[in-house]
Amino acid sequence: MLEAPAIGLERVPAPVRGLLVDVDEQARLACSSLGAVVSGTPGAMGELEACADGHARLCACAAVWLQGSWRLGDERASLVARMSASRRCVEAIVDVARAWHAKPAAPLAAAVLAARDHARVCVPLATAPERLAGCHERRDELRFYARKGRRWALGSQDEPRVGLEALELLRALDRLTDRCGQACRQAERS
Repeated sequence: MLEAPAIGLERVPAPVRGLLVDVDEQARLACSSLGAVVSGTPGAMGELEACADGHARLCACAAVWLQGSWRLGDERASLVARMSASRRCVEAIVDVARAWHAKPAAPLAAAVLAARDHARVCVPLATAPERLAGCHERRDELRFYARKGRRWALGSQDEPRVGLEALELLRALDRLTDRCGQACRQAERS
């Protein structure tokens, strides 16, 4: 269990704060599970899907609690938006994992792991402002590896089918990058 969240949660009732910390923990577990899927750990895909399902359920529970919390005022809408951005990021992580699991492409492993690291920084609801700079740095690293992966997928393949399958994975990585960027912007607004 994580310690008290860093920003924006001081006025949140303790049970809701606990739920939000659990949402963050499930998001971090989903990021870690993506690394396990890439490394080929047996059962990692099932674990990731279970984390994503748990994350979605916790988000739904916390949203209901937040909607009923009059003490939060304007912060309520911000927290609901950040939670929604976190949920979309975890869904994108699952999409990347499914694309990798269906057709792993070793030259794209660095891009997938960079996406995992990017999501680890951007997804948590309680991200401290100083960690948001890391979100931008990780995004740049991910874009570098994605460009390198695109060159590999488009240029060095003898079989067009392999390149097309790799491009599906790269599209999933692009969606994850966009979702993480949205989560960072949402946290910056808070």
